[in-house]
Amino acid sequence: MFNSQRFLFALTLICLTAFAAYLIKLNDFGTTSTLKVNSADRLALVNYKERLWWISTKGELLYSAKPESVLSMAFVSGVSVNDLKIDPAQLRLIESLREVITDNKIVEVDLQEKCVVTVKGIVIYFDKWEDIIANLLSLDSAVSRMEPRSEYFLTANGVILKLRGGQIGTD
Repeated sequence: MFNSQRFLFALTLICLTAFAAYLIKLNDFGTTSTLKVNSADRLALVNYKERLWWISTKGELLYSAKPESVLSMAFVSGVSVNDLKIDPAQLRLIESLREVITDNKIVEVDLQEKCVVTVKGIVIYFDKWEDIIANLLSLDSAVSRMEPRSEYFLTANGVILKLRGGQIGTD
């Protein structure tokens, strides 16, 4: 005998399944979508919320970077982000530091601390960003003579001073 309730239930189930499949295909749920961004639009890698992000030339966070991206250039830390955009003053600074960021001996540029970290873990502090830009070539040759995981200060005229730890005035 024909059961109309079962027929309506089965028909409703088939329609809902077809509709769900259509929505999944339409919205591309369940697959990782990739954002097509021209590599020329990518300016730098920034550290934000304990992840590395590519930022655009307009200062927008584009997408999180793959770990191997760190090998292509240094990442920038100490950035201010509001509404997924970099502060305009910091964006101009990052643009001016492009030569420093792409140097193969530097792995991190910290905007808050005004320092760079080299591949050997050497931290180099300075007073003005122009100091690091002007002395980048001499810094490349000096890094090979520096102690790994130590701290230095770069003066405006290119002199590199080693910073020593310890407490002052202990008896």
